[in-house]
Amino acid sequence: MKIAQTPQELYEKDQYLLANSANASSPWIVPANKGVVAQNEDNGTFNYCLAKARVWIKHSIGILKGQWFSLREMRNQMRDAHEIEYFVSWVISCTILHNMLARIGNTWFDLYEDDDPPHAGNLSNKNIGEDVLNMCG
Repeated sequence: MKIAQTPQELYEKDQYLLANSANASSPWIVPANKGVVAQNEDNGTFNYCLAKARVWIKHSIGILKGQWFSLREMRNQMRDAHEIEYFVSWVISCTILHNMLARIGNTWFDLYEDDDPPHAGNLSNKNIGEDVLNMCG
C-alpha cells in the first residue's frame, strides 16, 4: 500500500499516524509505548488517551455498520486496488449521510410539513437547496 511505501507523499511535516504498539516508530508513525517505557507517567497517559481514541473509533465504525448494512461485509469483497478505492468512496458517502441524518435528527418530515411538499421530480425547490447547504455548511 502507498502508506507503507511512500508515506512522505501522504503526510506533511507535522502529520503522523497513531498506531498500536505492534508498529515500529518512524517520522510518520507514532505507536503506543510498550515495556518499561510505558511505565513512565507521561507515556502511560499517552497510551491511555490513545486507547480511548481507538475505542471511540471502533464504536464509530460499529455505529456506521449498524446503520448502513452495505458496510458490514465490505472487507470480504475487496480484491484489488480499484475495489479498495471504490469502497473508500462508499465509506465516505455513508459517513456523510450519517452525519447529515444525525444533524437533522427526527426532524426530517417536520422540515416539509407545508401544503406543497417537495417531490423527487421537483429538484429546483429553493428551500431544499438551502436546507442541504445549511446542513452541510
